[in-house]
Amino acid sequence: MKRNSVPGVVLLIALALVGVPVAYGSQSTGFSGYETSAGTACGRQRTCGTSFAGWTTRSPTWVLPSQSTGGFWTASIDYRGTPGISGTGQENAVTLTGGNWSWIEPTGVRHQGRVTGGQATWPPDLASDRGCGAGIAMISATIREGPTRGTIIGCLDDTHLSTVFPPHIWGQLALGL
Repeated sequence: MKRNSVPGVVLLIALALVGVPVAYGSQSTGFSGYETSAGTACGRQRTCGTSFAGWTTRSPTWVLPSQSTGGFWTASIDYRGTPGISGTGQENAVTLTGGNWSWIEPTGVRHQGRVTGGQATWPPDLASDRGCGAGIAMISATIREGPTRGTIIGCLDDTHLSTVFPPHIWGQLALGL
């Protein structure tokens, strides 16, 4: 071991002992879950605390809880705008303005941080597909865990409530980008 690397190793060991997550490279997981709360109005055309929870998966596609890899995730999102299909023939989007997220790996390692921005975009009608399926919204969020940046890219089906309830969400969470 080079003499210059000793302080770095000591710092990493100290951070691990006090429970500060330390990541090298990138980490990611697929996820599936449900919208557990529609949130509440918190200003003009603003909604706070829209909540989601679910299980980790090997794939960024929708899977049942029985196909979980053993991890768990949650998110609480704040946004500006009106969600859903607009009925005007145009795509409709909301701007993600903040929130929190957490991910517990199957090993018990916990990650948590802030949602720093992003967008959820619905297709113009129930027959149109933006890459998630007919009538399903696409989500793109930026996240942070301390200084580590990441993304949540996924899909939200909150438009087929007669056959899909509660609303389903699925995708990929990636850290260390």
